[in-house]
Amino acid sequence: MTITQNPAQIPARRPARKRGVTLIEAVLFISIALGLIVGGIVFFQQASTAQRTNDAVRTISGIASEVRAMYQSSTDFAGISQSTLIAAGAVPSNVVTDQALQNEWGGQIGVQAETINTANDGFSVTYTGVPTEACVRLVTFDAVGSGVVGAGISSVTLASSVDTADTTTSAANELVLGTAYTGTGWAAAQGGPVTPADAATHCTAASTSGSTNFRITFGR
Repeated sequence: MTITQNPAQIPARRPARKRGVTLIEAVLFISIALGLIVGGIVFFQQASTAQRTNDAVRTISGIASEVRAMYQSSTDFAGISQSTLIAAGAVPSNVVTDQALQNEWGGQIGVQAETINTANDGFSVTYTGVPTEACVRLVTFDAVGSGVVGAGISSVTLASSVDTADTTTSAANELVLGTAYTGTGWAAAQGGPVTPADAATHCTAASTSGSTNFRITFGR
């Protein structure tokens, strides 16, 4: 026997409730998305700075090695310059732009003879327009003149402005850190090494709009 049910007695199905995105959910989603975007930008900037800093380490240490090799039979470093290094093929091709040297942040690289104890007995590598955080990593060196960019470092000069014609600084706007290299050791009374704390303090003080100019002086 078939039992049929009166359609009128069948309870009507409730229509499915449409679930929309609430305002709170939308705000939460946007906040998470913004957080991811900002985090990605910060990470990219940090990674970019770290990579350029590593490249700068290789460039500066490479220049120092090449200068010493070129002048190993000379009594001093008189005559060393950007053009001398470029003509000798002693610098990476990626930093040569229109017969000048351009650093990893678009600033200049200067190379010139310096007087540490006697005339032209040292040489310097100048970098302009370097981010403060990179400056801190690049200019530190220990009590025997060894730093991330190499050995035989005599001093580091920080400057808020640099004469862009020859990348030299003037005493009016520079701060010299470190001691003079004597060839027989370092005298702590003359200033001692440049620690990361020293570099952080003085790179920040010399910074203009987030960038710093520095000159690292090397002895033999």
